[in-house]
Amino acid sequence: MKDKAPGPGAMVTGLAWYRREQWARLREISEDADALEDTYDDWLASATRALRELRRSGVRVRRVDVDVEDLLGWCNERGRAVNGASRANYVAEKMRRKAVQPGERHR
Repeated sequence: MKDKAPGPGAMVTGLAWYRREQWARLREISEDADALEDTYDDWLASATRALRELRRSGVRVRRVDVDVEDLLGWCNERGRAVNGASRANYVAEKMRRKAVQPGERHR
């Protein structure tokens, strides 16, 4: 089956991409650790599969590097627990910041 090519103006979706050496720390600080894979290798297999399936279905998706300590600081500044919703919001904010180049204004 051929991949669907997204149009040039298609929205880009971010996918949180964690670091092997920070996986245990992510599980330690997440209130929903039971919803996360037990091991980094299990998470990596699942994330790689999701990335492939999204792209195959025509979704423009980018891996977004997540530094766990930065995520924790972001959550603390906003008075939020580290959970699936806050991780998704963190990734979305990183995507927005990257999309707005210096000298441009967000519309």
